[in-house]
Amino acid sequence: MSDTYFRVYSGLMSPEHRERIGKAIWVFLWLIDRTTGESKDGQGSGVVFHGNPVPFRIIHDELGIPIPTVKAHCDLLKKEGYISVKASTRGNIIHVMKSKKWNKSETDHSNNGTSRSENGIQHSKNETHHSDNGTQDSDDHSKNETERSENGTEHSKNDPSILKDNINNNLKDKENKELKEAATNSESMKIDLLNEFVRLRGSGFNWSPNDEQSATEILNTGVPVEKAIELMQEMFSAHQPKHSRDRINSLSYCVGYILDKHQRDSDNDQTQEGPAAELAEKFLQSMLKIMPDFSKPDMAQWTYDMQRILNSGRSPKKIIEVMEFAHADAFWKSKIIAPGKLVDKARFDSLAIQKQSEQKKKFGGRRNERKDQMPKWFEEEKNNRESQTPDDDSNEQTFEDMLRELRERKQQHTY
Repeated sequence: MSDTYFRVYSGLMSPEHRERIGKAIWVFLWLIDRTTGESKDGQGSGVVFHGNPVPFRIIHDELGIPIPTVKAHCDLLKKEGYISVKASTRGNIIHVMKSKKWNKSETDHSNNGTSRSENGIQHSKNETHHSDNGTQDSDDHSKNETERSENGTEHSKNDPSILKDNINNNLKDKENKELKEAATNSESMKIDLLNEFVRLRGSGFNWSPNDEQSATEILNTGVPVEKAIELMQEMFSAHQPKHSRDRINSLSYCVGYILDKHQRDSDNDQTQEGPAAELAEKFLQSMLKIMPDFSKPDMAQWTYDMQRILNSGRSPKKIIEVMEFAHADAFWKSKIIAPGKLVDKARFDSLAIQKQSEQKKKFGGRRNERKDQMPKWFEEEKNNRESQTPDDDSNEQTFEDMLRELRERKQQHTY
């Protein structure tokens, strides 16, 4: 690490440069310190390390910044026009644009120091005379500038077009400032997400362009970076590798999980007090009747599953009917223990059909059975026999005898 002083242009200390450079200021200062000369292309760019390739690992070793972050900061500086980067097999050839580490006027001043020293007395006299005249000129100039400033102010107050232009310019400056801040924040959040992915991955120091695209996709969907990192950590914790090569090597593998969980949480926030939450609570009460020591479930997941069933076109009444049938059935009550089991349309329809079949067997089985109409004489004689006392001898004929007599008369067609 260098322990010498180096010059930095004071113009960098402005809000505009602070917003554009952001956290990349340390990498930029390191490049300025390692600028060893100026190129001969006439553009005044500073050559870093005499034009030799600069590996990102060197900057990482001296500043302690992760290599992916160093790469991202260099990309940002290149995008904003502070440096130029040309890739090579051994690193990157970097130039600092508009380098002001060595000022030409300072060099000329140093080269001409001897002649100024020899003519010091004459120079001092001329400077004194110039100072006297300069004071008078300065006073006159200051008065003229004050008068012009007052006239200009009065003119701008009275000119509506100038006032309108000033307002428009201020609005444009504000919009540009907000856009730059948003772009800087977005880039910083993407880097934080990628750094956490590299840490969780546990191998290598760099991320791929596909990883950058995946991070951009996650953030553009509206997932907060803190939430994305939390879900990514959750996914890595739940991952159970089946063999040594079963690892999460790409951020794209996590995109679907993060977006799905984020959407589920958003839907739960919207349906916490709706029909889905009420159905989830009824399902829980039904399970507690079957199994009193049923463990408390994830009600957010249950609410989400109920919302999915509602979204498929099922009415709350139909859902309750199918749920009650399943929990009353000896076979299905051990299978349908969570609303997620009813999300499958085929299973839901199968339970609904079985419920209708059971209702027909229970209530409609005897409605269509044929009943023969008894002859009038049979009903009269039956009533007469029932009205007789048990001691009556005529009551000895049993009911079976009456039926036998009825069959015989039917055969003879006598009624």
